[in-house]
Amino acid sequence: MKYFASYFCLLGLLTGCLNTNSSDMSEKSKAMYALGHRYAFKMRYLKPAEKDVDYFVKGINDGLKGSSIEGLDIEAALKKSEQIITKNKRLVATEKMGQQQKAVSEFILENDLIKSDTGLFYKIIEQGDSDDVVSKNRPFVRLRYVGKKLDGTVFDKTSDQNLPVFPISATIEAWKEAIPMIGVGGKILILAPSDLAFGAGGAPPKISGGESVIFELELVDTSSELPKS
Repeated sequence: MKYFASYFCLLGLLTGCLNTNSSDMSEKSKAMYALGHRYAFKMRYLKPAEKDVDYFVKGINDGLKGSSIEGLDIEAALKKSEQIITKNKRLVATEKMGQQQKAVSEFILENDLIKSDTGLFYKIIEQGDSDDVVSKNRPFVRLRYVGKKLDGTVFDKTSDQNLPVFPISATIEAWKEAIPMIGVGGKILILAPSDLAFGAGGAPPKISGGESVIFELELVDTSSELPKS
């Protein structure tokens, strides 16, 4: 974006000397890069001008030195920025949902999906073992899954060498609803609208706010506790 141009130019000599391969970075360097990346992503929702970006850099430098601009209420400014970010996230999410409507409708028709009361679209491919399902006594699940965007791009998938086990309570709302519909060995295809998936904030950088996503889920196992490492 244009408003980052001057910032990158100012730091050109510095960043030109930095590693672009994470395998060559120290753990501290990885942490610092991740923090910068995360905050810069949030900054986009503030739509900063070039001068605003300069103040962002000054804020980093002053924070490292333990100083701040005289008379500035840091907490009040942060609270205001969060309000602006939340508002703009919702606007972006609403726009994204509108852009996707045609693709969502086509996917639902092509795959003969059923709509639940919550707005989840699904199709049970295989029912699985009805005697071995997620329950209060067996709330942990082992899944094989593929997550896709509406254009077919895979944004997440499991590896057969390391299938994850986690409590169903820790998953997105769409999974909490879909997984109990099948038993072990069962498979289900779902299209999750953003409010049942990653919401207005999305899951940056792969999923935008307001984006509907597709999951192919297979329930491999259920258990009463996490496996011991």
